[in-house]
Amino acid sequence: SRNHSYLYNQASICNGYTSDITPSQCNVRRGGTFDEGDSTTWEQTTTENVLEVDATGSQLDDLQGSDHVAINTTFSVDNVPLRVVRPSTQRRDANAAVNQLGLGNNSTFLAALYSAKAIASRTWSLALGWQGADSSHQTDGTLVLGGYDLAQANGLNSTWPFSKGTPCTSQLVVTISDIVLNLKNGTSAGILPPSAGTAIRACVTPEVPWLTMPDETFSNMLYLSGYAGNTPNRTKGINYNGMVFQADE
Repeated sequence: SRNHSYLYNQASICNGYTSDITPSQCNVRRGGTFDEGDSTTWEQTTTENVLEVDATGSQLDDLQGSDHVAINTTFSVDNVPLRVVRPSTQRRDANAAVNQLGLGNNSTFLAALYSAKAIASRTWSLALGWQGADSSHQTDGTLVLGGYDLAQANGLNSTWPFSKGTPCTSQLVVTISDIVLNLKNGTSAGILPPSAGTAIRACVTPEVPWLTMPDETFSNMLYLSGYAGNTPNRTKGINYNGMVFQADE
């Protein structure tokens, strides 16, 4: 959950894991590219560029500035802080395939909207939608800034405190007592390993649509699914490098 919003510019080609991707495919995968040179409202700040450190310990150097952002056809906000990914920071491509809207606890984007009285609070909600194989299992996702869509909610609300001082960037931590795998023979089996004890703690990152788990837990799932010793195929596209399992397995 980043506090800043990041955009890829036209120089930020997709090389990372996808060295064979074309510029057009890269542009689609990014969700479009930003050209700060063509923007008449882009203002690069004179302060030091945003510096971060990636997983390898290398320093990433991004441009810092602000621009006019159209929220919809009737409302826009001036001077929204933005960060432009430089070509030298392509290793971030492994974890972030598309432009990123920063909605962290100290989101500069939400702060700009709240300051402009565009939203009632700096809260937000996200429904990812369905990505099924046919139209009956496909729905559009929704992002609501300043509240939530009651039609997308089901059951009673639960309120939990943010867990500060944890490795979770979202500060949303839950306890999982078990993960049950429903097998095609009609039986079920838990996949948490004995080393996990009675429960594990996990991070909830609303903006990430996929699930990750510890190696030992994942190995148990592969074993129970009949994939022991075999690695499933990998996905391409937006959810890059995910696992693909056959529907009949």
